Amino acid sequence: MSPLDIIYSWQAILCAVACVGVTEAVKTAIDVRIGSDARKRSALLSRLVLPMLPIWVGALYAVAIPMHPEALGAYLESQGVEGWPRVAALAAWGGACGQFSTWIYDRAERLIKSNGGQR
Repeated sequence: MSPLDIIYSWQAILCAVACVGVTEAVKTAIDVRIGSDARKRSALLSRLVLPMLPIWVGALYAVAIPMHPEALGAYLESQGVEGWPRVAALAAWGGACGQFSTWIYDRAERLIKSNGGQR
């Protein structure tokens, strides 16, 4: 297994999808509570909280759900990484998946919109 197996794995895609889902659910809940215009006017929400949310969700996902790429698990095991360093490594992997989750979501949304008119 190569290091790219850590990024291009079904576990990473699943983590990214979960990050997008939770982020969109939180965004919708905020829109329902205070309205989308108020959310867009809030610099704290639009420039800090919502952009960082997928990273935090990914980190929590990776720590809480024991589904990480085999290559990552094998590397951590071969290096004897246990305890908090292992948790930090998994959180870093999940955060990286969360970082790219919005990009994946945007690409999928464009693909759906471009094929939506063709039947």
